[in-house]
Amino acid sequence: MSNQKKPVKDQFSSVVKASDLDQEFSATSLLAQQLEKERTQQKEERLLWVIILIVFLDLLFLKECQNWSLPLIVGIFEAAIIFVLAHKWSVKPIELLFTMVYQSFQKRK
Repeated sequence: MSNQKKPVKDQFSSVVKASDLDQEFSATSLLAQQLEKERTQQKEERLLWVIILIVFLDLLFLKECQNWSLPLIVGIFEAAIIFVLAHKWSVKPIELLFTMVYQSFQKRK
């Protein structure tokens, strides 16, 4: 083993330039934003499929209902389920809609 020192130029050749770090940081933040957008879209799509399934099952099972009370009670229960899922999956438009409806009922009291 030799104790020869490397030339100064070779010692600093592995140092990353600040501009390279900025480029990597901006690329990383862009990818993180795209990932968050994709996850939000997946949650919204998942909630949409749940709503479609609920409507389909309502049409299938409640079509022979003789009065309006059962569909009304089931609809209120389903709305509560949709609200809970929207809140859990952070689907903002549904949360805002239910918040507006809730506030309108609070104003009437």
